[in-house]
Amino acid sequence: MKKNQSTKTTKSKSSEKALKTTKKVSKPVVASHPQVDKTMELNEASVSSSKSTKSKFLNAKTFAIIVIIGAVGYLGYMYKGEFVVALVDKKPVTRVELVKGLEKKYAKEELDALIIKKLIVAEGKNMNVMVSDDEVKAEIAKIKSSLQTQGISYTEALESQGMTEKDLIDEISLQRLAQKLVESKVNVTDAQIASFIETNSTYFPEGTSDAEKAFQAKEQLVQSAYSVEIPKLIEELKTKANISYLKKY
Repeated sequence: MKKNQSTKTTKSKSSEKALKTTKKVSKPVVASHPQVDKTMELNEASVSSSKSTKSKFLNAKTFAIIVIIGAVGYLGYMYKGEFVVALVDKKPVTRVELVKGLEKKYAKEELDALIIKKLIVAEGKNMNVMVSDDEVKAEIAKIKSSLQTQGISYTEALESQGMTEKDLIDEISLQRLAQKLVESKVNVTDAQIASFIETNSTYFPEGTSDAEKAFQAKEQLVQSAYSVEIPKLIEELKTKANISYLKKY
């Protein structure tokens, strides 16, 4: 019996020793591997690079905003007359305010003038009617001559009307085009000329020749006929055209 107990004790001790040995052997061992280390380094580098890129992007964005603000400020200073047209006790009167005021007073007339211009130009193209540079120069020469006889400078006359020479050229071109479109309806007879001279004898300066009187009378009668026929033409063109008003003035 003692032998059996001794045997059991020996077996028990052997089992405990075996379990301890097994635990020691089965303990996991993390070994360092070159490929694993390299992957970890790459991951860390990628994260670091991502942070660096994001930082650079934010810096670039901030810089761009600063540049834009600076540019707007510079343009505002250099072209302040384009945004602010006057100062009243250091308070600005803006160009927007000015335009709104002008729009309220003159928008209807100006819009109508722009529509008429487009209609006449379009009709000129349709009818193959054009105004040459020589015709415009001839009209300007007449204006200069007339101003000179009155002792008025051509430049001063333009300034008094708030016009540039280009404005005058455009106006003459449009007027002459409209006249050419109705020329076939303007007929001045010798009888009309004689009647005009007789009725307006005091209009002619003393010493004016009969030929000059006839020339001036014809000019007046032609202009008068134009003033009747051109409005008729405009009304006809407006009736035929498809005009849509998108804003009421």
